[in-house]
Amino acid sequence: MSERGVFRDPVVGYCGLAVTDHRTDFDKSCSFCTFVLSFDRPKWRETNVREFPKWIEADEADNLWLEGYHLRAFDSLKVLRLWREHNRVSSYPSVVLAVVVGQGFNEYSKMFPLVNRAISKGLIVPKIKSNEAGKTFEWSSPYDFMGRKIQPHVIDFALLRTWIDECKSSKASAHERCNKEQRQDFSEVHVIDCRARRVVPLQKEWNYLALSYVWGQTKSMSSLEHSEPALSESLPLRLPQTIQDAITVTVRLGQNYLWVDKYCIKATVDKHLQIQNMGLVYEGALATIIAVPGENSDFGLPGISLERNAQACVEVDIGTLVSTGCHPSYPISNSRWYTRGWTYQEAFLSRRCLLFTHDQVFFACKVSLRAEMVLQPPSLTSEAGQQMLGPSLMTPEKQFEYTLMENDASKEFTEHLLEYSSRSLSFDSDRLTAFKGMLARQKFASYWGVPFFLASRDTAYADVINDSFAVGLSWFSGGAGRDAKDVLRRAGFPTWCWASLNSRIEYASERYHESDRGEHIVKISMEHSDGHTMHIGEFFQSQIGRSRVFPENAPWLHITGYTIKVRLHLTAEIQGSGYAVDEVFPKTVLRGHALSVYIDTPNDDKLRSRLKRETWIAIALWNSDEDEQFWLLLDWRGSTAYRIGLIQYSGHGFMKDAESKTIRLG
Repeated sequence: MSERGVFRDPVVGYCGLAVTDHRTDFDKSCSFCTFVLSFDRPKWRETNVREFPKWIEADEADNLWLEGYHLRAFDSLKVLRLWREHNRVSSYPSVVLAVVVGQGFNEYSKMFPLVNRAISKGLIVPKIKSNEAGKTFEWSSPYDFMGRKIQPHVIDFALLRTWIDECKSSKASAHERCNKEQRQDFSEVHVIDCRARRVVPLQKEWNYLALSYVWGQTKSMSSLEHSEPALSESLPLRLPQTIQDAITVTVRLGQNYLWVDKYCIKATVDKHLQIQNMGLVYEGALATIIAVPGENSDFGLPGISLERNAQACVEVDIGTLVSTGCHPSYPISNSRWYTRGWTYQEAFLSRRCLLFTHDQVFFACKVSLRAEMVLQPPSLTSEAGQQMLGPSLMTPEKQFEYTLMENDASKEFTEHLLEYSSRSLSFDSDRLTAFKGMLARQKFASYWGVPFFLASRDTAYADVINDSFAVGLSWFSGGAGRDAKDVLRRAGFPTWCWASLNSRIEYASERYHESDRGEHIVKISMEHSDGHTMHIGEFFQSQIGRSRVFPENAPWLHITGYTIKVRLHLTAEIQGSGYAVDEVFPKTVLRGHALSVYIDTPNDDKLRSRLKRETWIAIALWNSDEDEQFWLLLDWRGSTAYRIGLIQYSGHGFMKDAESKTIRLG
């Protein structure tokens, strides 16, 4: 295969432009063919049938059995995904190549999964020459990207130190969040002194790194090796390999102190308080080392104790072409680390992260993303608008979206909650605790994890606070999490709290603002442990000066609002969990057709058998200014109601025809 004719002007678009013919042959003696096929070897068909599927879903991309391949050219900013900006003027010749399996399609919906698959395998860029390194290199375009050649067994720690130092020293306003002092009272925090190999109390003036990893099931170790060191006691002679490698990284970065939960959460100190303060520990760290691959703490870090995958490269007439490696969202989304609940806030509360993958090390801060294999133009290293630490960094399907730079608090919360709630925990009781660090950094308060979406001001009126909490209660189950087969109810949480389910938690909208309020239709009070009740607005005002994460009192709410009776029937076509409303009493309350029923635990056999034959009570939560209403579907145990689902209704309703009741919801 010849490289001639490869570099044409690409179209600006997500699917790029085909720049070579569709090829189904392979020349083993051709170095360029070998290079190309190292990205994504197609599955060769033995039949002469040349038909492609009529529709290709994104989640089926890995199962495609297509023949041949071709090269496509792309706008480097869109596909490298290291930097983003809205409405960029596409007048610069910034081109990268991808190896795409199959012959391609003209339709975006069919081409997009193939492109996403191709990008997951890495892109082709020119390698920077050895004498072009540093600022002396003259960039032909402010949007050009060049490739670095890295070694499988050697990490350039000078480069990693440069990334951290540039973020620390940046005067750009966008980096303020990276450099804001996050430390509070660390008197009870301990760290590993990596050179002395001892656990010591952290001093306020010390810089330290933190480790985020998967504990998992490790090989059997002796009691001496497995024991927790006492205060100021030396570490065990043998450490889990990932922790040992993290100590090596810390020292090679010129630092001395490392926080690792296994050795730094002390049984002799208030353990519950230490776990609650883990968010502060990760926020206060200079950077967090993230061990992306591995099923347990004995796996190690690629590039330290493990050799990394070899980087593909080839010599051609115009110079050397190299692979960029894949975007970090791909190894992350395929890792065990990605499925664990605690690791979510460990990453996103960190100011800076070093992500160790099988291919390379990535650096991510609140503003930017860097990769060992890619050299970025200086014009892009300190500006706002880059890819950053957000849910999209972990999700391949979101890589063509703009990042969370919109400063929309409700959208940011719903995305964080959806991503976190998809993960699993070893202990159900940690479901809320492992997210409290994220809750504490939101712009609105929360009670039992339920947000006061519309109360963006601490001095909001009681009715606004009341309706804000009603909106927060309108979450629904989006299906089982990544490691779960069925959605189950967790003990220890009220049913109106999203943490009571092991499911993905979603909201009907990504954005909620005070202007979304419709008619005030519900009154909510919370119950204290001594049994007396307080209006939720009054409770809000009593707590907001102390913390935005309100303490969990008794798990009951008292809700006064309009109620209706409904009968359901099972259908495979209705949006939600497979149920539709058959009848409403009184019939005049709901008049419309756009209605969705979301059952919290649709796989509960006992509940399923009752859903179709019993009449259920629903209580109105709130209605928007766009005639959307949300009703809690209730079951009863004695005089206390329990949530079993949510009804979302679009249409004109007549609330005055419904009966007003006060319920105690647990």
